Amino acid sequence: MEDNIPVTALPRTLLDCAAEFRLSQLRRMLERSEELRVFDLVAIEELLGRSGRHKGKRPLRQAIALYQPVPFTRSGFETRFFEAVLAAGLPRPATNFVE
Repeated sequence: MEDNIPVTALPRTLLDCAAEFRLSQLRRMLERSEELRVFDLVAIEELLGRSGRHKGKRPLRQAIALYQPVPFTRSGFETRFFEAVLAAGLPRPATNFVE
């Protein structure tokens, strides 16, 4: 409870959302949790191991398997460009690289 509001840990929230959200939304949730430095793959895997037949189990496993963190970018355009490069099957570009 936080200020008399029931809350769940991030892994449980991800699992519950995975039952209803699209894969792209789950991916964004994973990205955001990493940006906030609260992403914990071990805790998520532990929860998946004991989640039985929860309908979010398979989608969350898929999202984690497909998830590749997008590096720091300075604009939405850079992020979309990076995602387009990966979606096209091109090699992962170096970003913010100084030689």
